Amino acid sequence: MEEEKLFDEDTCRICGCTWENACPGGCYWVEEDLCSQCVKYAGTDVDPNTQNS
Repeated sequence: MEEEKLFDEDTCRICGCTWENACPGGCYWVEEDLCSQCVKYAGTDVDPNTQNS
């Protein structure tokens, strides 16, 4: 049985990072559901998880 969450955790709509599980190298929220590492991918078809930094 899956445990019920006590609250919804903010999640990036592109990479899925959270406050407790940030991107490698760190990130911060620039929108309610978009982290600073993914701003450059917003509005594109690029998957940041397959890109080399």
